[in-house]
Amino acid sequence: MNIIVKTFSGHCLVRPDTSWERKSDDFYLPDGAGPLLYSPVVYAHISKPGKSIAFRFAGRYYDSISYGMLLYPQGLLDGTPEGYAASICLDHISLLPYPLQQDFPAPGAEFKLSADDRELFRCCYDGRYEIEKAIADATARILVRAGDLIAVELKEKEFLCQGPAHVKAVLGGATLMDFRII
Repeated sequence: MNIIVKTFSGHCLVRPDTSWERKSDDFYLPDGAGPLLYSPVVYAHISKPGKSIAFRFAGRYYDSISYGMLLYPQGLLDGTPEGYAASICLDHISLLPYPLQQDFPAPGAEFKLSADDRELFRCCYDGRYEIEKAIADATARILVRAGDLIAVELKEKEFLCQGPAHVKAVLGGATLMDFRII
């Protein structure tokens, strides 16, 4: 199982499954990882394998959508490809709640992401277009398999915290994530 990410800048990459945090457990920032950056994402569960999937057929390859966030330890981002690779491979930095609470967000359901009661991000759309575009773009180069997750960054990486923080994500009034960074 892989986590395929379409970055805000449009690149497709893969995070290992060891980076997946699905249960909202507290996150312990490793020594030397430095401040954390974050990017909110809309993500989907891939339901069948495929390669070179046309955009018009992409809706057939996933069965549910939700929201989460990706963390990037700034202390590892030294401007080199190796630093970036190291920053996306840490354990539990792909915060994608699972099982998904519903197949698709209800019409008008609002996603809100906050840290220490400071609003970080808010949106109100179902994300299908973004997911289907990401499936078409990613499968031009890689095979997606049943069970993979595909995530699309919804904004550029931004500063999240320097140290301890309390992070919460809500979708349509239901809590998706509620954890502490320690």
